[in-house]
Amino acid sequence: MGFAFVNNSRINGITSLNSKMGHFNFFSVHHFNITDVTITAPGDSPNTDGLKFGFCSNINITKTHIGTGDDCIAILSGTTNMDISNVNCGPGHGISVGSLGKNKEEKDVNAWLNRKRHSI
Repeated sequence: MGFAFVNNSRINGITSLNSKMGHFNFFSVHHFNITDVTITAPGDSPNTDGLKFGFCSNINITKTHIGTGDDCIAILSGTTNMDISNVNCGPGHGISVGSLGKNKEEKDVNAWLNRKRHSI
């Protein structure tokens, strides 16, 4: 499921099960809350990122369980003011800052991690 150019919104209390690719992709999303979400895919399933963010700001993720075969949360270029708390991550590759440093044009990332099980 993809969200692009969305402001002042939320996802609350849903489950995404066995997506063939990434579960939730966010691009240029601002002031967005993700709470009580469950994301599940087999631990050996490739390219099944749980939550992926690019050029997003003011994102809050809390009380969420993510178990996939890829990144639980992927934070990409230009994402700022992200607060991640009470997230259970696994199986999967944890919380990652992906592909940064590959291109000189990529923007900085700013994220706060609280009570994490896996880290960057």
